[in-house]
Amino acid sequence: MRWYWPLATLLVAGCSQGAGDTAETAIPQASSAPALEQDFVLPPQSSPDPNPLDLPPTPIPEGLEKGQRIFAIPSEMLRDLTPGHVVEMQAAYFRGSEGNAMLVRIGFGPTYPVHPGYVVVPQQGRLGRGVRVIASYRGRLHHGIVTGLRRDRVLVMFTDLGFKLGDLRLDPKRIGKLGSGLVPGGFAVRSTEQGLAHVLLVSAAAHPDGKRRWLTVGHLGHTDLVEEEQLRPLPPKRLRLRKGDAVRAAWQGTMVPGTLRDFDRPGIYTVKRPRSGAPLLVGPGMIMPATDP
Repeated sequence: MRWYWPLATLLVAGCSQGAGDTAETAIPQASSAPALEQDFVLPPQSSPDPNPLDLPPTPIPEGLEKGQRIFAIPSEMLRDLTPGHVVEMQAAYFRGSEGNAMLVRIGFGPTYPVHPGYVVVPQQGRLGRGVRVIASYRGRLHHGIVTGLRRDRVLVMFTDLGFKLGDLRLDPKRIGKLGSGLVPGGFAVRSTEQGLAHVLLVSAAAHPDGKRRWLTVGHLGHTDLVEEEQLRPLPPKRLRLRKGDAVRAAWQGTMVPGTLRDFDRPGIYTVKRPRSGAPLLVGPGMIMPATDP
């Protein structure tokens, strides 16, 4: 039985050596963990350029109060913004000012600085039945018509959704009255190689070359800087249409020909296009007589 002792001694020595190797390799692994954590430290995010299109200086509208509702281009869309890029005018809050920039917050997101030219401030005014307004619908800028007043609320029918929606009771502080002519938040048309383009007006300013240009948002949110003389406001002055009149209505960013089929007072027009299916439901800022140049 003595021949078992050398074998047993070798087994014990091998086990002791294996345990020692395991302990030695475990020490470097434990000590390398802090180094890995230091390698993955993320730098803080930087705010986007508040004026990526290099718009001329524009004063911040007077009378703005902290917390007031406005419409602004989101910060992520301001990054590397150039003409042709897609943007949205989203409902936001005015949080103050920083130099010549406005401090804006959308929802529960971070506050960021932005040039006033990328913001639409709803204009307050006397509201009554038939007055054209802008207001927020699902967090976006939309157009509507006042249909009535109920105590401390205003009844608004949105006219640019493409379908009929019941009157909504809105806080007057969240509504902006649209004036006549070319105004921020209003609609306009411009002549292009593809025809008459339908655009949303954001802001205007005189550029260094002496020309006054509007920042516009077209079909699918495409931005552009357009000379003021190339724009015509919608609705045109004294818009008087009757059933059966030949008109042009906004459809996918272009004013297309059609026939006025019906008018749901005070502000939704039903337009039938030639050789097409469903009629178009448009508001006063989306229709014009076909005879207008």
